[in-house]
Amino acid sequence: MATIPPGSAVQLKPDVAAKLRFGAPTNDLFIAVHRDALKSPNSVHTQVVELADARVTWTAGLGEDLLALRDASAFPGARAALAESLLTGERLWEIVLPGGLLRFGVSGSLSTIYQFERPWLVIGEAAGGQPIAVPLNEATNPKWYAPLVRAADLGLMATKDTQLELAHAWTVRSSASTIGRLAHAVRAPLAGTIAKYYA
Repeated sequence: MATIPPGSAVQLKPDVAAKLRFGAPTNDLFIAVHRDALKSPNSVHTQVVELADARVTWTAGLGEDLLALRDASAFPGARAALAESLLTGERLWEIVLPGGLLRFGVSGSLSTIYQFERPWLVIGEAAGGQPIAVPLNEATNPKWYAPLVRAADLGLMATKDTQLELAHAWTVRSSASTIGRLAHAVRAPLAGTIAKYYA
């Protein structure tokens, strides 16, 4: 299970940073995971942020086994800072194709990081203007933190319903192409779910 408490100072292990396509600008990172993740017996997944003046400049959802503790003071407000970055920005509710999360040529999986290319939904914006997005996944196990979105509400030629993996937020490239927009009718309910999860 995830064991590093929210707010802890961490850094990417040296061999990890070079494998990430959207890597952190610095290695001064903090844990911004939901506290209930510390109760999950089958997952080492966590959420990490980089901050500048208490504003999120980068975030990623990855496994604790890719991290090392850093000799620095904790920042208890890391998750709150992430929450303040959400439900804002010019690209909010766009469905984008950022590309894979790992660099080209990296073989094999990397802990809990999503593999391969897929559509992502923009749910916020980092301090530098990069979109913060979450992946669309097969609707095999929707939960309150992985809400179901109907195919008709995705604004693209989707034939299947999907679930949004809110625990896997990443800052992605600003040049990511837009392939759809979430239907207006479902934005407010989904915004409530996002706010609840990141509160």
